[in-house]
Amino acid sequence: NGTCDCITGWSGEDCNLGNCTDCSEDHGRCELGFCRCEPGWEGAACDQQGHGRCVDIDVCYCEQGWTGSSCVTPDCPAVNQCSRQGDCIGPNVCHCDPGWSGGSCSIANCSSKSDCSSQGTCVAPNTCECFPGFQGEDCSEE
Repeated sequence: NGTCDCITGWSGEDCNLGNCTDCSEDHGRCELGFCRCEPGWEGAACDQQGHGRCVDIDVCYCEQGWTGSSCVTPDCPAVNQCSRQGDCIGPNVCHCDPGWSGGSCSIANCSSKSDCSSQGTCVAPNTCECFPGFQGEDCSEE
């Protein structure tokens, strides 16, 4: 019959007009079938707010502690990016990998069986570096 049956989200004689049905009316507007977000808002529907001020698409001025093209990636420079033994989950907030602790995940944890017997230093999870004159897994042997 000469008419197109458009898939969801598209309309028009040739199905070339986007509907923007999910576009937030408060923080975006439909342009050429796509939701264009107001500065500071992001996402396909302009319903997500980052941690900064966006002045154009992928041009944002991030708040301290946040980074990335839309300011949603936490940054941990003060804790040396979690010493590569954890994940940065908020500005200078680390979630440490198993066997590591401390604000920057730089403290190795040795189990009670391997506490280095006060004759060495825990240098990695359950790994002792013995003081001179001591040896063994937990530095208990002279």
